[in-house]
Amino acid sequence: MYNLIALIVGYLFGNILCAFIVCKIKFGMNPTQIGSHNPGTANVGSIFGKKWGLLTCVGDIVKAILALILVLIVCPMHISLAYCGLGLMLGHAFPFWNKFNGGKCVAVSLPIVIFFDWQWGISCIIIELLLMIILKNLAVSPVISLLIYSIAMFVIYSNCAGILFFIGWCVMLYKFRNDLVAYCKGKGKRTDILFLFKRVLKHK
Repeated sequence: MYNLIALIVGYLFGNILCAFIVCKIKFGMNPTQIGSHNPGTANVGSIFGKKWGLLTCVGDIVKAILALILVLIVCPMHISLAYCGLGLMLGHAFPFWNKFNGGKCVAVSLPIVIFFDWQWGISCIIIELLLMIILKNLAVSPVISLLIYSIAMFVIYSNCAGILFFIGWCVMLYKFRNDLVAYCKGKGKRTDILFLFKRVLKHK
């Protein structure tokens, strides 16, 4: 029962797409009808600027943190965090109110992996950032890092934890499918994270 509650809580919080809130309130636009049509950080940032992309990212992270804290308070079992995490990813990727058309779960996944196992979570986030710098691509790195995390949870904790995170990885893989195909064909969008970071510091 607790795990079901955690899954539902995660899904409902996941349905809060911050890209829609930012774009609708500030610009009166639907993020699924502009740019890459993805209601997420990268699309909002590329269309309206890094400030609004960052705000979208922070909002998605905060909603995940709130859901996970609520589950920590209500549910006594550690595995419930994994159920909540899966619910968050399903809700973010497939929100019922938007014809199941949602984001790619990158920002949402960050607090999930840290809450369940902070050491492996931070390690995989570092791996993700390094891969972004090396590959200069925003699609491949989160998919690889979450797969590593899923395998680790399967080995360290239980089959249940590993399977839940693996399902979450499958959700992310599905949402990034077109980006990954484009990358494999040499047509993927290249993003130099270090260059962007240096430019932000220069403007300051």
